[in-house]
Amino acid sequence: MRTAADAVILEGWGRLIQECDHMSMLDKLKGLLKGHEDQAEKAVDKTGDAVDERTQGTYSGQVDAAQEQLKNQFRDQPPQ
Repeated sequence: MRTAADAVILEGWGRLIQECDHMSMLDKLKGLLKGHEDQAEKAVDKTGDAVDERTQGTYSGQVDAAQEQLKNQFRDQPPQ
Protein backbone atom coordinates (compact mmCIF):
# COMPACT_ATOMS: atom_id res chain seq x y z
CA MET A 1 0.00 0.00 0.00
CA ARG A 2 1.36 3.38 -1.00
CA THR A 3 1.39 6.13 1.54
CA ALA A 4 1.58 9.88 1.21
CA ALA A 5 5.19 9.68 2.41
CA ASP A 6 6.05 7.35 -0.50
CA ALA A 7 4.58 9.83 -2.97
CA VAL A 8 6.56 12.67 -1.41
CA ILE A 9 9.80 10.67 -1.64
CA LEU A 10 9.26 9.87 -5.30
CA GLU A 11 8.24 13.43 -6.11
CA GLY A 12 11.39 14.66 -4.37
CA TRP A 13 13.60 12.34 -6.42
CA GLY A 14 11.98 13.58 -9.61
CA ARG A 15 12.45 17.22 -8.66
CA LEU A 16 16.05 16.62 -7.62
CA ILE A 17 16.91 15.12 -10.98
CA GLN A 18 15.17 17.88 -12.92
CA GLU A 19 16.62 20.71 -10.85
CA CYS A 20 20.12 19.29 -10.62
CA ASP A 21 20.55 19.69 -14.35
CA HIS A 22 20.17 23.45 -13.91
CA MET A 23 21.70 24.17 -10.54
CA SER A 24 25.15 25.14 -9.46
CA MET A 25 24.45 23.03 -6.38
CA LEU A 26 25.25 19.96 -8.47
CA ASP A 27 28.61 21.44 -9.39
CA LYS A 28 29.37 22.05 -5.72
CA LEU A 29 28.29 18.51 -4.87
CA LYS A 30 30.51 17.11 -7.61
CA GLY A 31 33.45 19.03 -6.19
CA LEU A 32 32.80 17.66 -2.73
CA LEU A 33 32.50 14.12 -4.06
CA LYS A 34 35.67 14.27 -6.14
CA GLY A 35 37.67 11.19 -5.25
CA HIS A 36 34.67 9.59 -3.52
CA GLU A 37 32.57 8.65 -6.54
CA ASP A 38 32.33 4.99 -5.50
CA GLN A 39 30.95 5.93 -2.10
CA ALA A 40 28.45 8.33 -3.70
CA GLU A 41 27.26 5.62 -6.07
CA LYS A 42 26.80 3.21 -3.16
CA ALA A 43 24.73 5.84 -1.35
CA VAL A 44 22.56 6.35 -4.46
CA ASP A 45 22.07 2.57 -4.70
CA LYS A 46 21.19 2.27 -1.03
CA THR A 47 18.72 5.15 -1.22
CA GLY A 48 17.07 3.71 -4.31
CA ASP A 49 16.79 0.31 -2.66
CA ALA A 50 15.10 1.94 0.35
CA VAL A 51 12.61 3.70 -1.94
CA ASP A 52 11.92 0.41 -3.75
CA GLU A 53 11.36 -1.33 -0.42
CA ARG A 54 8.99 1.34 0.87
CA THR A 55 7.01 1.38 -2.37
CA GLN A 56 7.15 -2.41 -2.73
CA GLY A 57 8.82 -2.04 -6.12
CA THR A 58 5.89 -0.15 -7.63
CA TYR A 59 8.21 2.48 -9.11
CA SER A 60 11.33 0.39 -9.54
CA GLY A 61 11.76 1.41 -13.18
CA GLN A 62 11.61 5.10 -12.35
CA VAL A 63 13.86 4.64 -9.31
CA ASP A 64 16.42 2.75 -11.41
CA ALA A 65 16.36 5.50 -14.04
CA ALA A 66 16.83 8.16 -11.36
CA GLN A 67 19.71 6.23 -9.82
CA GLU A 68 21.43 5.87 -13.16
CA GLN A 69 21.01 9.54 -14.00
CA LEU A 70 22.49 10.59 -10.65
CA LYS A 71 25.41 8.21 -11.04
CA ASN A 72 26.06 9.57 -14.53
CA GLN A 73 26.17 13.08 -13.09
CA PHE A 74 28.92 11.99 -10.69
CA ARG A 75 30.86 10.21 -13.45
CA ASP A 76 30.64 13.11 -15.91
CA GLN A 77 32.80 15.50 -13.93
CA PRO A 78 35.88 16.56 -15.84
CA PRO A 79 39.29 15.82 -14.30
CA GLN A 80 40.73 18.77 -12.40
